[in-house]
Amino acid sequence: SAQLRGGKATEYEGGHRVPCFIQWKKGKLGGGDPATHEVTRLTSVIDWLPTLMDLIGLHDVAARPAQVPIRGLSFRSLLDPDAANDAPELIDRTLVVDNQRMEHLIKYKQLCVMRDESDAQGNIRHKWRLMRPAAGQAWQLYDLQTDLKQKTNLAAKPENARLMESMQAAYEKWWDEVSARAGEDRKSVV
Repeated sequence: SAQLRGGKATEYEGGHRVPCFIQWKKGKLGGGDPATHEVTRLTSVIDWLPTLMDLIGLHDVAARPAQVPIRGLSFRSLLDPDAANDAPELIDRTLVVDNQRMEHLIKYKQLCVMRDESDAQGNIRHKWRLMRPAAGQAWQLYDLQTDLKQKTNLAAKPENARLMESMQAAYEKWWDEVSARAGEDRKSVV
């Protein structure tokens, strides 16, 4: 991520973008053409569990408590090089990244809301990043499709007002979900 803005654990792309390589020859993933390709749609670490479950045919427990949902999506359809097979829920997706690494999270600190926006043919037109370093600081909006280094803040442009409102609402929804359980004592199981 040397060419990207921000260092490890920042809200900028250089702080959370991580390359990932998958090779599973028996599953026909990776290992040479034509199976090898780059996934450009928005995915996250939260997608690994549902993807691995999908790949091996493992179903979720029938009585999963509502307070501990699996939040990610299977990106199995993205591993197929034919974009026509991409799952609809992975197109124009919105994800929230929070890099605080603290026990008690602070609202609006080091947040990044990411959204892909596609054209009618399914090609990615915009890779939006809405961020805010801290509460009280101005919102920043970047389009990584045209500004990978996040140098041009588009937040003040009137044509982006609706987009920003929608992305801010996505953050508020995410915050409500994660903060509802923030005070619980959770034990790590290894």
